[in-house]
Amino acid sequence: MDWAKEFVKIFSQYSPSGLLLPKLHSWCYHVVPAIRKYGSINSMTTETYETLHKDYVKIPYRMSNKKDYMKQILNAVRFKSALALDICPMPTLLSR
Repeated sequence: MDWAKEFVKIFSQYSPSGLLLPKLHSWCYHVVPAIRKYGSINSMTTETYETLHKDYVKIPYRMSNKKDYMKQILNAVRFKSALALDICPMPTLLSR
């Protein structure tokens, strides 16, 4: 991984983190060697996790009033999970 070491050496001075990035580490030391050994790996994508982050963190945060947001996010996720499992009946307008 000489190219990665050179990249970090050149650009780390411009990065607040010194380019100590988990994705860069993962690609350099895990993904690239796995691709070389096994060929193309379709399951090595972060898209799934980015989608989950959007659905379970970003959207509920935007829906919150930004005060005590963790509790609101957890309640939103709990409600979404309950709906998905069909254990929480949907409220109706006529609840008689």
